[in-house]
Amino acid sequence: MKNILILKDKDLIGGPSIWLKYLIRGFSDKEQEIHIKRPALPTLSKIRKYNLIHIYEFSIYSLLITKIALFYKIPVLTTLHGNFLSSSKYQNPIKRILIVSTVKSCLKNATLITTPST
Repeated sequence: MKNILILKDKDLIGGPSIWLKYLIRGFSDKEQEIHIKRPALPTLSKIRKYNLIHIYEFSIYSLLITKIALFYKIPVLTTLHGNFLSSSKYQNPIKRILIVSTVKSCLKNATLITTPST
């Protein structure tokens, strides 16, 4: 049985919450052990016990986790939702630059990038 870590950054509503439910069901059908955690420092120390890491919310912790996963050669699956840039559109310019830089770095470290679709 493989351990899969799904990084969940915040409470989801609407489409992303439904998408996450289907993602978990898809992994569970394959008899995988799913761990849903918020990206935080304690998660960093336990990264080696996972066989796959999935991120769909981007933060500084997500960036650190992808860097550590890259070091340990743990595959990182990243799902890019269409609203990742549009949600930062109304942020101040400095915060927007930080958000976009973090997302780009996470994507650069990903093993595979997916997008949700119908």
